[in-house]
This record gives sequence, C-alpha cells and structure tokens, in this order.
Amino acid sequence: MGYETISAITGNIETALKNEGLNVTRKALDSSGSLPAGLMPLAQVSYNGESFESPFGERPSYSEASFTIKIILPEQPDCPALTDEQMWAHQAREAMTDGALNSGGLASAKPVTGVRIPGFSIEGNGGFSKISMDVKVRYRES
Repeated sequence: MGYETISAITGNIETALKNEGLNVTRKALDSSGSLPAGLMPLAQVSYNGESFESPFGERPSYSEASFTIKIILPEQPDCPALTDEQMWAHQAREAMTDGALNSGGLASAKPVTGVRIPGFSIEGNGGFSKISMDVKVRYRES
C-alpha cells in the first residue's frame, strides 16, 4: 500500500498546485534555457525520499515523505519579480494542506496527518526566478 499512497499524495500535490493556477510538469525544469511564456508560472514536484517509523504496539506505522516544489517565473523587464515570487510562494505554501493531500483516492482513508514546510528559497537566473520549497508530508501507512 506504500507505493499507492505516496503516488496518490504526489498527484494530490500536483493537483493542489494546478488549482492555484500553476502549470505543472513532470519534465525536468531548466531555467537556464528558454521556456515558453505560455507555460509560466511553471511548477514541478520532485520526490526526495522518505523516512519510516517503526510501529510500537498497536500504534499505526507512520512515514514522512520529502518533496521539493520548484516554481519558475519570468522576471519583469523593468524590475525583479519580487511581488510575484512572494505571491506564488505563499499561494503554493497555503495550498499544501492535509485536506488537499487527502483528496481523490485518499479521501476515505485520510492517511495524511500533517504537512510541514520548513522554508523556501528564491534564486534569480537569466530572466527567470526560481522558487524552491521543501515540503514534508507525514502519513499513516495502512
């Protein structure tokens, strides 16, 4: 059940970002090349791995999955994309809720018990801004 759960959580993260108005791709993002303006703002979800807790007694087993959300924005011609960076970073952060990640095929079991976002960073690079956000998802294994 572990693969099915983490796969559904990944899909729900992508759906939550799409619901905020971001275009989501599974292709590797390269902000040093040319990206079509019609794809902006563009997001990608990367799965970084998991840590597992051993069950104790009758307590359910929990895991914590680690993801990185990358969002690429075009910089404006006259100024950096400061307000856009802030807006999209906070919209993406606010979209990562237990409810959003427990939707779809996970709606009945509701395995996601917590979402933590330790922080995000922003980097400017050749006409683009890239937001990198760490997301930790704690979920109950069936």
